Amino acid sequence: MIKRALSRNHRSKGIKVKHVLQICLLLGVCFWLIYQVKHSHDKKREFDDKDAKVSVKAHSDDEILKLGRKDLPQVQEAAKNEKHEDEEEDAVEEEEKEVRKQEERDAVEDQEEANKHEEEEHDDGENKRG
Repeated sequence: MIKRALSRNHRSKGIKVKHVLQICLLLGVCFWLIYQVKHSHDKKREFDDKDAKVSVKAHSDDEILKLGRKDLPQVQEAAKNEKHEDEEEDAVEEEEKEVRKQEERDAVEDQEEANKHEEEEHDDGENKRG
């Protein structure tokens, strides 16, 4: 009888220790999650404060904002691009003009050839009659 009572007590102590360890682990995870949420919230607030300061400073200094690693192209680069586009447009217009001139030349040459051909036929017709 005494042995049974001791074994039952021993089992219940094991179960109690297991539950205590689970509760401690659960509490540890809860505290860790609370710390992570608070830490990320503080980081976000710090980031927002820096962002607000930068935007106020940029507006007051009238400078171009730098937007990360792939910043917007500078004004000089934009001007170069505009010049390059203008040059391309000019080149395209010149090519179109030359194509039109060549087409006009071809049309004139075709007309001249047709006139020569008609004259030759007319001359051949007179030679046969005469």
